[in-house]
Amino acid sequence: MSIKNDARIPLEFEWKVPEKYKTEVSFEPTKAYLLPNEETKVVTTFTPLKKKEYILSIPVYATNIYDHVKNLIGFYNPGSGHMQRANKTMLNQTRSIKDITVRYDLEIIGAGSDGIISISPKDLDFGTITVGFAKTLSVHVINKSNCNLYIELKMA
Repeated sequence: MSIKNDARIPLEFEWKVPEKYKTEVSFEPTKAYLLPNEETKVVTTFTPLKKKEYILSIPVYATNIYDHVKNLIGFYNPGSGHMQRANKTMLNQTRSIKDITVRYDLEIIGAGSDGIISISPKDLDFGTITVGFAKTLSVHVINKSNCNLYIELKMA
């Protein structure tokens, strides 16, 4: 998924996955800094460990990164680099502004399922193979379940 900062100030976001879901849900990156109008991709992985339906609420916290110095010295008002009496009053006001953190919740709805595969043929007989020669046989692996399966084949 993509996260975009539509604001005019930089922000930082951080995913805080509750402890009970840490083995089932992950985000990469878990924390990032976004400039104004910047967008980033977040890889979300949901790996259910049980055969059941899930409705998870995962919080993400977004904090504005308000740069007080850039606001005072010529960032928004070019040529205002000289501190004047009026700017000194503004300095006291901006120091009282705190970074604002907002919580958003991402709802994940999914289900865990049992995987079922069929392998055909059940046994492979390579017969006698002379050293230095190769023989290739085919096997069909069919996923008969309603979920994705990742398999690793090993020869015994």
